[in-house]
Amino acid sequence: MHIIGVLHPQNRQRRDPANWYPSFKACVDGLVDQGILEDDDHTRVVGPDMRLGHVVEGARLVLHIRELPPAGTGP
Repeated sequence: MHIIGVLHPQNRQRRDPANWYPSFKACVDGLVDQGILEDDDHTRVVGPDMRLGHVVEGARLVLHIRELPPAGTGP
């Protein structure tokens, strides 16, 4: 899986999305706890890569998850 974490702030103040890594990590751990991911080690997950999204009311963290082909099977 490749996981992109997007921080949607509630205002336009300067942000460093990487500072939110602990929160993104907790979200990914929750996916493992719920059985959505078998594990989140380096053999199964790429990321989370953190990005800054658009401003929204109340702020939020969003995970974009996409399945990757097994290593060595790509073009």
